[in-house]
Amino acid sequence: MFERFRRPPETREQSSYSDVLVDLIVERAKGATAKATATAAVETAAGMIAREFASAEVNAPPAVMAALDPKCLHLIGRSLIRRGEFVARIELDGTDRLRLAPAADWDVRGGPDPMSWRYRLNLPGPSRWNETVVTPADRVLHVMFAVDASRPWRGVGPIQSASLAGTLSAETAALLGDEASGPRGHYVPQPKPGDDPGLARIAADTSGAKGAVLFVETTQKDFGQGGRVSVGNDWQAQRFGMNTPAAVLEAARHATEEILNACGIPSALARTNADGTSQREALRRLQLTTVEPLAKILAAECSAKFGSPVAFDFDSYGRDLQARAAAFKALVGGGATVESAAAVSGLLVDADTTPVMPSGVPTEPPPGR
Repeated sequence: MFERFRRPPETREQSSYSDVLVDLIVERAKGATAKATATAAVETAAGMIAREFASAEVNAPPAVMAALDPKCLHLIGRSLIRRGEFVARIELDGTDRLRLAPAADWDVRGGPDPMSWRYRLNLPGPSRWNETVVTPADRVLHVMFAVDASRPWRGVGPIQSASLAGTLSAETAALLGDEASGPRGHYVPQPKPGDDPGLARIAADTSGAKGAVLFVETTQKDFGQGGRVSVGNDWQAQRFGMNTPAAVLEAARHATEEILNACGIPSALARTNADGTSQREALRRLQLTTVEPLAKILAAECSAKFGSPVAFDFDSYGRDLQARAAAFKALVGGGATVESAAAVSGLLVDADTTPVMPSGVPTEPPPGR
C-alpha cells in the first residue's frame, strides 16, 4: 500500500533570477524571526512541546510507526513552535521502510486545491545542498501550527503571530546580555600613587589575596597616636559592574510569560516558585489545550498522507487523575452512589471495569456484574 512512496528519479530544477530575489527577501525576513526565536523563552516552549510529542504512543501500522519515531516527533514539535510548520518528504527506501526526510526550506506551487500543489524541497545533507527536488503534495507531510486563510499553503507559528512579544523578549535578553558582558570588578580607594613603592606592593598583595588575611599599612596618619580613629573603611573594596534595573528584569519576566502563553504553555510551568498544585494544573492544561489538539492536527495529516488511520496517545488519564478524584469526592459528598460517581468522574474506565477509588482500593462491583 506504500509503493507510491518509493523514490522515483529525482526531479530537479535550477532557480531562476526571480527565485533568487524572492529567496533573498525571505532570508532577510528570517533574520528578524531568528532574533525573536533566539531566546530562552522560545527554547523553553519548543522544548516542552517537542518532549511531549516524543513521549506520544503512536497507534498506526508498523511501517508508519517506524517513520514516526520519537526522534521524528521531537523534531516536529520543535518545528511547530520555532517555524510554525514542519515539511518532510515521505520516502520508501530500498528495504521497504517508510521514512520522513525533513526539508530545510521549501516553497509551494499550484492552485486552490491542496492536492494540486507541488513542493520545491531543499533536503539538507552534509555535502550536497545545491539543487531543488520537486515533489507532489501526496508525498509530502506538511503540518502547521496555525493557518492564515489568505495563504493556506504556509504555516503560521506563535512567534510570528505574537511578533511584538518575540521582539520584546529578544530585546530584553540582549539588554541583559549587554549588562552581563560589561566591565565589572572592585576598586579600592588609595592616595595618589606617585612613586611610593609601598602602594604598588599593597596592590599586588590584595589582587592575589583570594580570601586570605592581609596586614597592610593604613592610610590614616593619626592611627596609633592615642586617638580613637575608625579604620573600618580604610581599604574597603567597592563593587562596580552589572546592576540591572528592576524594571528591566520585570520586563524580561513579562516577555517570557507572553511567549509561553502565545505557544499555549501555562507560564506556571516555567516558574521556579510555583507550588505543586499549580504545576499539576498547568501540566494538565498544557496537555488538554495544546499538546492533544496539535497532535490531532498531526494525526489528520498523517492519516491523509499515509492512507491509514494514525492516532497519538499521551496518557491523559494519569495526568488528570487528581481532578477526577476531586470530582468523585464532590459527587459522593452530594449523595451520588460510588458507582455512578466513579463513572461520571472518569474513574470507571468502561462498563466492565471495577471502579477504582482515589486511594487505589477497588470497591465492590455493582450487583449483577
